[in-house]
Amino acid sequence: MPKEEKGRAVDVVLPYRLKPLTYRFKETIPKGVRVLVPFKNTQKIGLVWGEATFAGDLKEITEVIDGAPLVPERLLSFLKWVADYHLAPEGEVIRCAIPASFFRLPKRRKIEKIEEIAEQVPLSPGYHSSLYFFEKLKLRAEKLFEKVKTSLEKGPVLFLVPDRELLFYYAEILKKMSPLVYYGDLTPAKRKNTWLEVLKGDARLVIGTRLALFLPFKNLSLIVVEEEENRGYKQEEGFRANFRDLALMRAKLEETEIVLASGAPSVKSYYFAKTGRYGLSSGKKSQGEIKLVDLRENKGLFSQKLINALRKTLARNKQALLFLNIKGYAPHVLCETCGHVFDCPRCHVPLHYFKTKGMLKCPYCAYKIKGFPLCPSCSGEVLKTLGVGTERLEEICAKFFPQARLARLESEEGDFSPEETDILICTAKVGRFSPLPRLGLVAVVLADQLLSQASYLAAEKSYQLLKKLSLIAHNNEKFEFLVQTYRPFHHVFAGLKEGYEAFFVRELEFRHLHKFPPFGRVAELILATKREILEEIPAFLEPLFLNMGLEFIGPLFKSLRGKEKLHYLVVAERSQELHEELLKVQNELKSRYGNRLRLVIDMSPL
Repeated sequence: MPKEEKGRAVDVVLPYRLKPLTYRFKETIPKGVRVLVPFKNTQKIGLVWGEATFAGDLKEITEVIDGAPLVPERLLSFLKWVADYHLAPEGEVIRCAIPASFFRLPKRRKIEKIEEIAEQVPLSPGYHSSLYFFEKLKLRAEKLFEKVKTSLEKGPVLFLVPDRELLFYYAEILKKMSPLVYYGDLTPAKRKNTWLEVLKGDARLVIGTRLALFLPFKNLSLIVVEEEENRGYKQEEGFRANFRDLALMRAKLEETEIVLASGAPSVKSYYFAKTGRYGLSSGKKSQGEIKLVDLRENKGLFSQKLINALRKTLARNKQALLFLNIKGYAPHVLCETCGHVFDCPRCHVPLHYFKTKGMLKCPYCAYKIKGFPLCPSCSGEVLKTLGVGTERLEEICAKFFPQARLARLESEEGDFSPEETDILICTAKVGRFSPLPRLGLVAVVLADQLLSQASYLAAEKSYQLLKKLSLIAHNNEKFEFLVQTYRPFHHVFAGLKEGYEAFFVRELEFRHLHKFPPFGRVAELILATKREILEEIPAFLEPLFLNMGLEFIGPLFKSLRGKEKLHYLVVAERSQELHEELLKVQNELKSRYGNRLRLVIDMSPL
């Protein structure tokens, strides 16, 4: 083709797990607009990612759809950073970030186009980050209300929350400011309309879950990340990322202010605040009246101290909340004749026994069988349950307190009547606003179950959950907070007794010793393919790690929902070093295994 007929080459991203594809067009096309392009044997809508260089015979763009960018320049730069940092396909990023309806080809009507939009001069007040550390939600909400009110005088505000429970709470508090709400379960039409309102500059305040971070603001004055430590900001599907960290980067690129708020902040955020990287605004820290029960000195999980505390609470006509994060009757079932443990054949984890439904269920997938079955190894009929779940705990309570009214709360939308409940048994799904006006006792039946999580963040997550439970109790005038554990010396309990600083100092020592954040950087490699290939990967991969000077933990084989996966945790001192070496690892694996192997890199594993 003659040079003058080639036109220009541009990269176009389609909303699939793909890298950008290069097309040609006779004229210049602005970045961030949508185009119609040939893809395989059909036509697809894609997003112009940027200019490219010619390489071979390129297909031509069929049509330029928009007269103005769907994605403003700063947001496009942010999306490019997200894909690059997380070593993720660009198509996977835009599939998550942009409402899917913008990429659908209507069958009978024309594509709705983005026409010329009035220019908005981006604000550039300068990047500044702060941590608002206020334990009580009510006080924290008051501080954030004033901050949002002041910032709205300068420009739009994005207010991020981890879940819908907090979303509607803050939507009510900030209702005089006419906020828009944005979350994943909105209808496609509502998500699309909100995107367009923000793009045109008509939206002043948006309260949303993590996906709201991708809305096309052009002149943000403030980003708020409420409950910055919450796991709701962690995306575990598609490209894996912590949206708290993404919010910090977007604030940098937008050159605007960001506030991280929490009642029990992450160790990483508090460390940055204490060392001056973030500003710090904090209130009075409570020193909990926690009663520790050393289970090494007591037989069984229903200790005498717990029984006495429940008796005293019920005698005062108060309610008790018992926390145990194991659903069902028991987490294990085995054959007493041969010792066979009933496992999920797909996930290879113990099946939980649910007595009320007469079922054995996998905690990860949909696999279930009617119980009790005969032992598949010896056909034995004598089966035994091991461990205690919420159903078993309810059964024990009924024996000790036959007159008490019992209920189990195992989801955030649990159905129970507060006025007709004396003892409420709950899992980690207990809400922040559980209506328990007569609450007199909160008791954690087995805290060690939390501490044994397979994560370097186990202590931090345990502290935050236990603090949440203690604050539920604090909302009542007279309460008792009781925690049963086999490790009463653990620094999580020191923090609950003496305040956050006592936990923070000792947790920092542990992190420093093992080079975990904030003193180092970690990433998780998740490899999925056939079992025979997974088994040969360690011999290929581990020498690569050693040659690059990367420390690693693993391998760990998992088979959740029948999908074979291999996990490694990789540790390095600096983020840039880790990113560069993992890019080399990614290329080496792709060169050796090609499309036979799927690699996911999680730069912020939990």
